[in-house]
Amino acid sequence: MDTAKIILVTRKTRLEGLIERYNTRDQVRFYLEHNDAQVGEHRSGGFELYAREHDVYYQALQRLQDGLAKLGKLHVIERAYLPNFLFGEDDIVVTIGIDGLVVNTAKYLDGQPLVAVNPDPAHIDGILLPFSVDQASEVVKRAINGEANARRISMAQAQLQDGQSLLAFNDLFIGARSHVSAQERCRRLRGLSSLPDSRSGAPRTAILQRRDRLNRRGRHRLAEQPVQHGEWDVGIF
Repeated sequence: MDTAKIILVTRKTRLEGLIERYNTRDQVRFYLEHNDAQVGEHRSGGFELYAREHDVYYQALQRLQDGLAKLGKLHVIERAYLPNFLFGEDDIVVTIGIDGLVVNTAKYLDGQPLVAVNPDPAHIDGILLPFSVDQASEVVKRAINGEANARRISMAQAQLQDGQSLLAFNDLFIGARSHVSAQERCRRLRGLSSLPDSRSGAPRTAILQRRDRLNRRGRHRLAEQPVQHGEWDVGIF
């Protein structure tokens, strides 16, 4: 690959999400302090926790950007723009955030390598975040040179009768558009069972069930045994 193009996918912090909702930091501080006073023992951690998360994330992001910029052309996008972003065939994709960002990014890829970076290993126990900021540049360099070890990931695909389809990295939600809790009757389909999630009532797919079993034996074994069946499509990342 003569000229590497690196796509860095970021996410808004919890503090940024609250500022969008309440307009200013002062109003966010008031909201969090008022909420903590009402919930008692189930406290959010207060404004200071949100501010610390925000600062740590952007410090990690800056270090990551500085390192990746030395390896090739760097393009940074926020996760909200993923549905409309066109990835190139030879792009190297890097995410910095929680597991959900990895899952959300993977479903828009078609064979491009994905390097998932943990911005705060001391506080984020990411199952899908094997690399620290300090390791990321070397891993991306190996990916550019075609020397990185890739891990196969199974993707599920749901297809509607009107032709619409949806890819999922680890599970599919089947229920109301609002994502309210849905009680589904368990049944088997071509040997695969769908079980309601114990917390939300949403059905879990066979891939998620398999991940639950694998995680009891090891943290990063989800992708070592892809689930393949007639109803499932397989993607390689």
